[in-house]
Amino acid sequence: MDVFETGLTYIISPASLSETSELGEFRLAYAYTPKERWHYGGVVSFSQKMYDLSYNHEKIGERVNTYYTVAAEASYSYLKKEKLDMYALLGAGATFRSSKQTQHSSVENDAKDQDSLFNFQITPVGARYGKQWGAFAELGFGYRGVFSFGAFYNLD
Repeated sequence: MDVFETGLTYIISPASLSETSELGEFRLAYAYTPKERWHYGGVVSFSQKMYDLSYNHEKIGERVNTYYTVAAEASYSYLKKEKLDMYALLGAGATFRSSKQTQHSSVENDAKDQDSLFNFQITPVGARYGKQWGAFAELGFGYRGVFSFGAFYNLD
């Protein structure tokens, strides 16, 4: 979405957006395990990207895009050992984006906008290692990205 917006802005006018920083994603997920290999739950995530707004290569403002994702997920453990768990995951939900643009010139007004979109996750390969505390890594496509890794805590 941001690449499209940036490209379209540059084609139409000499204005451009350049990413200056990104907070990355903070994710909180919960999964209930009614059967040994099936897990059902949900996820909430937050991320933020900051941009400089330029016109004819001169900075005229900033833009901050904030993203919240809420989704339901199901996973299946196809290899489960004492501390190793290999799994596949599917998820579907919505991402909510808010954008705030601040401009330094008196000609242009500051702008805010919001939108939402359907989002999904397909993870054919995921691995967890550990019992109560551990680490995970995933390869997939969707709101979690192509490659995702982190730590987990098991409430059992």
